[in-house]
Amino acid sequence: MENLLRKIADMIFLTRLPLLIPVWTVLMLGWISARKGAPLLTLHAEPSQLWLTLFGFSLIVSFIYIVNQICDVESDRINNKLFILHEGHVGLSEAWMLAVICATAGMWISLSLQPRIAIVFSISLLLGIAYNLPPLSLKNRPIGGTVANFAGHGMLTFLAGYYAADPSASWQSGIVPSLSAGFANAAVYIVSTVADAEGDRQTGKHTWAVVFGAASTAWAALICCVAAFVAAFLIPQNAWVMIIPAALSVPVFGWFALNSERRFSFGTFRIPVVALTLAVAAFVPIYAAMVLVTLVASRIYYKLRFNYDYPSVKAQ
Repeated sequence: MENLLRKIADMIFLTRLPLLIPVWTVLMLGWISARKGAPLLTLHAEPSQLWLTLFGFSLIVSFIYIVNQICDVESDRINNKLFILHEGHVGLSEAWMLAVICATAGMWISLSLQPRIAIVFSISLLLGIAYNLPPLSLKNRPIGGTVANFAGHGMLTFLAGYYAADPSASWQSGIVPSLSAGFANAAVYIVSTVADAEGDRQTGKHTWAVVFGAASTAWAALICCVAAFVAAFLIPQNAWVMIIPAALSVPVFGWFALNSERRFSFGTFRIPVVALTLAVAAFVPIYAAMVLVTLVASRIYYKLRFNYDYPSVKAQ
């Protein structure tokens, strides 16, 4: 029985639950950005809209995360992270099975949502495949990886929430407001390549940090962060929920551009996520509880399973 429970926990956390939090936050940002006159601390999402969209989209992203770990198992071993696969706690065939289940369930849920959201789900799934798998393997290319994160974790995630809030919204009405989320995610992705540069270099990847070096990578991330701040003013409703976190992030990225050591990269890409999550929670208080439960459960799992402090504010 103990082994069964351990295996179930391993399969659940193979979806990278802590990294779903930024996805949830951007999706909720899209939802808030389409809500006219939404007051603080009073938003309640219709179960058939926000929460169902969030759950279904989480399954699509879980598929992407699992496939990413399957493809990156060797570099994760070198970087000493994501132990579940490279230590053999979950087999590759089991991981593929779980990934297919997540993708199938996510797409099935999308059929019960409005057509625009189903299309967003479909494009996200295809982009995730192009990001991780040959022949494109966008994650191994500096520009390809950046564009995929800009469009996928940024714009498409935002649009899923945006169209859930306003089913009558036109396609084009959500594009411009989603740009800020796109640039923000591009900035975070670019900085994260500094943290993973050693393992990526040894496994033949061509990420930003590997190709251009840490200093140039940090400046590219700063440009994207400034663009996210400027584009935040184009959000039609409740724009401050993005403006304030983006404004706080600019000096953080600016400091990293001047001090582009690996140990500083971790705080640089975490601070914007924390700031935006807090801003979103100001609108939807129950989301704060959802995030807290996820973080505590993840901390307990990684400590008991691997004696590893994760999630953590420390550089890892």
